[in-house]
Amino acid sequence: VSYLDNIYITSTNKNALEMAKQFCRENENETGFVLNEEKCKYIDLHEIKTGAQRLDVLGACIGSHDKRKLFLNDMTTTISKVVERLKQIPKQHALYLLRNSTSNKLRYLLRTMNLNAVKEQIENIDKLFYGTVDWLRALEGDRKEYETAFMGLPNRLGGLGMYSYQEIQP
Repeated sequence: VSYLDNIYITSTNKNALEMAKQFCRENENETGFVLNEEKCKYIDLHEIKTGAQRLDVLGACIGSHDKRKLFLNDMTTTISKVVERLKQIPKQHALYLLRNSTSNKLRYLLRTMNLNAVKEQIENIDKLFYGTVDWLRALEGDRKEYETAFMGLPNRLGGLGMYSYQEIQP
């Protein structure tokens, strides 16, 4: 499987990675394809199945429940840092970026990653985004149910278009 600059090779042959690296080196002049060997690594699929390893593929995680929880916790930490930077710009700009970029960035996880047993992590992502909207609105205290519903309404209907990951996950 390959996607732009990411190539994943699955094989029963443990030497497949070395063979691929050798092929790329031998054909580099002809193909113009240059392999960054420092980023190449071998991961045993058995280790993924048993939970010893995880495989990060195109921004999602394949692995055990614990590995997926760690992945989403790391993702939440990264997004928290982005949200803190948003607080340094005008609120209308921050809302635009939050709504049209940051919150949509994770929506692909709903389609690409097994989200069984990671309910708490998905809930934390929702809390992070909704808490940021509350900060932008200078809202103090508990958010009303209709306010949360307003956040999930599509932009064309006057909402923020920021869906709850808990509510829309498959």
